[in-house]
Amino acid sequence: AINLFRDITGQKEVERGAQRKAAQMSHLYAITAALAGATDVAVIAEALAEQTLTAFDASRGAVVLRSQDGTTLETVAWRGHEPGVIERWRRFPLDTDTPIGDAVLRNEPVIMPDRDAWIARYPGLEREQIPAAAASIPLDIGNRAIGGLTLSFDEPREFTAEDVGFMLGAARQGAQALERARSEEIRRRAEERLALLARAGGLLAESLDYPKTLTAVTNLVVPQLADWASVEILEPDGSVRSLAVAHVDPEKVAFAKEFRRRRPPDLSAATGVGHVITSGRAELVPEITEEMIAGIDDPEVKGLVLELRLRSVMIVPLAARGRTLGAMTFVWAESGNTYTSADLAFAQTLAARIALVIDNARLFRDRDHIARALQQSLLPPEPPAIEGVDLAARYRPSGEGIDVGGDFYDAFDIGDGEWTVALGDVCGKGPDAAALMGMVRHTIRAAAIRERAPARVLATVNAAVARQTSEDQFCTAVAARLRPQEGQVIVWICVAGHPPPVVLRGDGSLHWIRGAGALLGVFDDAQLAEDELRLTPGDTLILYTDGVTEE
Repeated sequence: AINLFRDITGQKEVERGAQRKAAQMSHLYAITAALAGATDVAVIAEALAEQTLTAFDASRGAVVLRSQDGTTLETVAWRGHEPGVIERWRRFPLDTDTPIGDAVLRNEPVIMPDRDAWIARYPGLEREQIPAAAASIPLDIGNRAIGGLTLSFDEPREFTAEDVGFMLGAARQGAQALERARSEEIRRRAEERLALLARAGGLLAESLDYPKTLTAVTNLVVPQLADWASVEILEPDGSVRSLAVAHVDPEKVAFAKEFRRRRPPDLSAATGVGHVITSGRAELVPEITEEMIAGIDDPEVKGLVLELRLRSVMIVPLAARGRTLGAMTFVWAESGNTYTSADLAFAQTLAARIALVIDNARLFRDRDHIARALQQSLLPPEPPAIEGVDLAARYRPSGEGIDVGGDFYDAFDIGDGEWTVALGDVCGKGPDAAALMGMVRHTIRAAAIRERAPARVLATVNAAVARQTSEDQFCTAVAARLRPQEGQVIVWICVAGHPPPVVLRGDGSLHWIRGAGALLGVFDDAQLAEDELRLTPGDTLILYTDGVTEE
């Protein structure tokens, strides 16, 4: 018998290689199919982690992405890792001495076939942290790594050139899909934020009641830009008041308010809301670490921080016209999101609009207060008491009230049992109108005591207005001289370009007093005439300005 033996080891290796290559191509097609229609970063990252883990029968895997500023890596998908491990590596500096950091920085794969390779390259790692084998592959697009893919094995493993080539091919497909999704996400986020700015602008333009408006805007940014947000305002007395607080969970608003109450802004602090207000510079904390929380001395405040699950924060100044009016705080918490420099830029844009509204509202309030105070100083505090006459006056400014109006009235004793009642309307509003109104009112008082007759009183006013004001300033007025007698009141009245007074008789009939007098201050020799009438019990004389008829 003849026995023939033939070594087929090489043939088997070739067959196994072909099978492995076919399997890898199959997985590559599966990855292509999984990523083709996806437009969400999280979905793509999950599919990439799942497919590559399955293709290599790895024990653990993860996908990390580079931040927009390029300084950090964030784990966005994983398989097989314990939650505590992922939490530790959720976000970490790119230059951390790790295989994945090296792979992304150098844009080349880092292969660790056994623990000895790990120890030789990263001697600082504890042995129990080292897997038996690992591969870190950059997510390369256009010679730039946007992140990385990691695979870990519980047993040592040899990686062939075909293995590395497959991983690079899968990573490139994943990188293209992720870059496409990130671009779409950036575009979508930009649209959403433009829409948010538009809605915020609409709310800010609705009312000058800025505390109410800011509450609405704070509620608007949650949850699109924050899990909770607050607005603090610097008051004129130097104190800081919390004006608005919003939380994605309405039940936690009380917690957020309690946090602000227990830890109010400290204007002397080196960080935080108080520092932002005093310095006028924004602060960004991309990630609130356990060490930061551990540094809080007050156990109750620390409990509130833990209860709110603070993760990332940015504080931006509310500055307008060179002054810092307060600060707005944005916080990511339960969502697990973190802020970037792009988020900070948007928050500053929003804060600038808010600050301008606050400043305008305060200027309006101050101007309105000054206008009303000046207006009241130019009017009598209350009508005098005249025996036998019920005298009443009502002044109701129209519009927003930010300017002193041109309407005035007065009533005063001119002696010998007689009284003068006057009412008028100077042209325009504001300081010029206030000055003219004051001059007219005081001229009427001075002239009425000397001249008594209403026509001569208004003639004196006409001369004074023409002499002391510009050509485009004038005044309308009505002046009446009252002499109460037994059972009646004799009235001498003069109308100068003013809406005609009306007499409502006790029997219900109306009588209009249509004087033909000219505007005061327009003509040097204004023609003014008087009417005489008698008011009996039940009669009413009504003087008014055109504000009544125009409304």
